[in-house]
Amino acid sequence: MSNTYSRRPFVECKRCHNRRKTVLLGQMICQWCHRKEPKTNCGVCGKQKRFVTDGGGVCPECTKRASVPTEIECAGCGKKKRPAKRGGKYCKPCQMRVNCGRGVCSGCTRDQKYVHKTKRLCQRCALNHWAPNRLRTLIETIRISGKYNLALFRHLTGLINWERVNDEDRLRIYDFGRFLQSHKFEEPLSWGSIRELKAELSGAKFRCVRSCLEQLGELLLDPAKDEDLEECLSGINPLVPIASLHADVIAVLKKYDLWLRTERKNTPKSRRNHFDTLGGFWRWSATRGLMSLDMVKATHVEEYLHTLGLKWKCRRCSFTKNLTSRGEVPPSACENWECRALDSYEKVIRCVERSVDRHRAGLRVFFGWLKDVEEGIELNPAPAAERRRTRKKKRGWRRKRKATATIQYYDWEVIDALLKDIEEPNAPAGEAMALYFLLHHAFYLRELQTVRIPSQCRPIALGAAPRESLEDVLSLEWRQRELSRKRQFLGRTGEMLQMEPADEPWLRDLVVRFIRERNQKLRDPKNPYLFVGTRGSSRSGPVGGRYIRSLVESATARITGRLCTANILGKSSRLLYAEFGGHEGFRHLRELGLGGSQAHTYAWAKRVRMVPKPANRTKKKDVRRRASGLTVPLIDVFGIPTDLE
Repeated sequence: MSNTYSRRPFVECKRCHNRRKTVLLGQMICQWCHRKEPKTNCGVCGKQKRFVTDGGGVCPECTKRASVPTEIECAGCGKKKRPAKRGGKYCKPCQMRVNCGRGVCSGCTRDQKYVHKTKRLCQRCALNHWAPNRLRTLIETIRISGKYNLALFRHLTGLINWERVNDEDRLRIYDFGRFLQSHKFEEPLSWGSIRELKAELSGAKFRCVRSCLEQLGELLLDPAKDEDLEECLSGINPLVPIASLHADVIAVLKKYDLWLRTERKNTPKSRRNHFDTLGGFWRWSATRGLMSLDMVKATHVEEYLHTLGLKWKCRRCSFTKNLTSRGEVPPSACENWECRALDSYEKVIRCVERSVDRHRAGLRVFFGWLKDVEEGIELNPAPAAERRRTRKKKRGWRRKRKATATIQYYDWEVIDALLKDIEEPNAPAGEAMALYFLLHHAFYLRELQTVRIPSQCRPIALGAAPRESLEDVLSLEWRQRELSRKRQFLGRTGEMLQMEPADEPWLRDLVVRFIRERNQKLRDPKNPYLFVGTRGSSRSGPVGGRYIRSLVESATARITGRLCTANILGKSSRLLYAEFGGHEGFRHLRELGLGGSQAHTYAWAKRVRMVPKPANRTKKKDVRRRASGLTVPLIDVFGIPTDLE
């Protein structure tokens, strides 16, 4: 009311004839004279109002309301509704959209109509923006009868990732909550009951309910122990292709099937493809006299894959026959009794290269499991797939030949010497801690700079003790970073980093010595970062990259007599994890923060052995800086004398 009155014009009052602001636009009267006007009951609304007699027993508000059209055809939605304002052509919802405007949405970066004008969000992004609060309200207010139904709902809501909740997740939980309100589980959830419910709840209407039931089954039911699993999966039995093999081989393959569904979480169809490959390979091996798995060599796998890729085909009748060995002579006559043409066989493609690679990958995963998990063989006979070169369309100027992907690494003599020095009680704590994260956790340089101490392990003030000591917690946290559109992976899994091996006494001793040195250099007790600099570094921010590089160079020069870089030390550590092979090596690399394509690169990229530079060979501009603080042994790690001048 005050804002409306402030915008009223200055006019001459018709009662006191003074120039003041008018209260009404229809009646030129000031505020003081308006209060002196007598009140009369309105014939429409029944309230006591002023200026009723001037309108024939109707107050000005009712007169204005009667003059507004009851319904109009909205120019936005085309429906007949009351106008949002006098003389307007939009209904109230459409008028709000017109007032919000149109532009580039800050969420999806598309040209859309705004629904949230302040944050510039379109309708879909606004729903995603409000989804976490609406979902929390739903979880707090929903009423589900039955303790078991309520427990299932709580289990499902416990899996919500609140940082990525959108409106689709909210609708999914809402549909499943509505289902639990109307359906009561008479017995505990099992794979058989899940299958029956999925058959009953068909159609797009219950799509969210079916996915929630599958998610609860994966969470609550162990596929290795649930008795109804085989009955549930009777439509696709993965072990059918190996049913005719020897009993000893079937026993090994059943253990492999258990590992596939418990560790790798493979679907029945994926496991069926595995055993199709293994059944065909073992039947082919039996014809070669291979009676046990440890007799399989790399030449046998290569020959089997060669026979998969080619076959014989008659030129006259198109009769085909599979190859049995590499270098096989074609049959003299066609084996088709209706043809019997002489010298008519020619080699044609039986399986394309992609199909052969799929069989090779299945064999490599199986023998990798047999080598690393069961320790039944010493070497994996299945070769790694060669990287396929694809021809791309030319778009402008590009390099004609792409550089081969390489991974640099240091010799094991260098890595072993550094690992042993980390466990030494007299080693400098700052250098040993940097080497520990590079070799045990394969840190990147940026991760060394930004890794943080948990809040309960930070000192309250300079010289004060924290609530909990870091050597008892043995965990660190990551700094939250904003994800860009081109970021392909999220980094390391989880918000906390557990320092391993936690049961080794040298690790706790190293943490105690490092925290003691850190407290001596600490200038701001609110600094959360693990590594703290001294001169030229921020009081409460992360240290610079030069500080970490000098720390690593000083440590490697003191131990090995050579200057190693943090980048190649991290690559060497990741290569050691990759040597585990198969899915386990891939899983370890993903836990170290690598994306899917990067983790696969460590399986096929070319290894390049790097020899660290001697500590006494430095550039002219770095001689004074490096030589002043480097301690070098008389003989380096390769047995070469060091001559530091």
